[in-house]
Amino acid sequence: MQRFNGVILSRYKYQDDLLLNFLTTSGIKKIVARGAVKQKAKLRGVIELFDLTRLELIKGRSRYILIGGKLIKRPLYLRVSLEKSLFLMSLSEVTQIIIRDENTKQILNFWIRILKDLKNLKEKYLMSFFAFSLAHLLYMEGLIDKELGRYEVSKLKNKNQFLVDLVNLPFAELIKNNYSKEEYQKFIRQINQLLINEGANFLTFDLFLEKIDKL
Repeated sequence: MQRFNGVILSRYKYQDDLLLNFLTTSGIKKIVARGAVKQKAKLRGVIELFDLTRLELIKGRSRYILIGGKLIKRPLYLRVSLEKSLFLMSLSEVTQIIIRDENTKQILNFWIRILKDLKNLKEKYLMSFFAFSLAHLLYMEGLIDKELGRYEVSKLKNKNQFLVDLVNLPFAELIKNNYSKEEYQKFIRQINQLLINEGANFLTFDLFLEKIDKL
């Protein structure tokens, strides 16, 4: 048996089971939670989407098998905010595509900070915070050149599947449908500015806002 702390990045139903992608300090673990679709399943309470949780696993043929767990923290604010839920769903898609090795301690710490900061973030800052978070995620995986701020798509293991066109992400679709044309265009400009010109040269979100608001 092995124990891991981490964040549930995604989960899918397969018959009576749930298939999980679980971000840990040592990569993304693919897990099957047997019988977890049933309402009275014992382990349903520790594997909600974006839970920070501690799972007990045994290694199966193609996936880890969930045998126990303990919830550490649940982002309850997601129950009342569709915008923040879509924010995390979009960031999760990118995270699962760009991770290239099993040394993911920095990525997990990044996700824990995002889940904490997102709780009290005002919705008017969500678009900018997504651009900021995306840039730092890519920067940590070495996909933004430190000196040139260049977007290194060629380094991706799934280059052809990567969401180069960011307007296809669920969060961007929400912005397009619910915000003004001017706000949506500003959101796209912010992302392009970060990925092409600035890299991740912002230590804090406050410093980022000071510069990005001038775009």
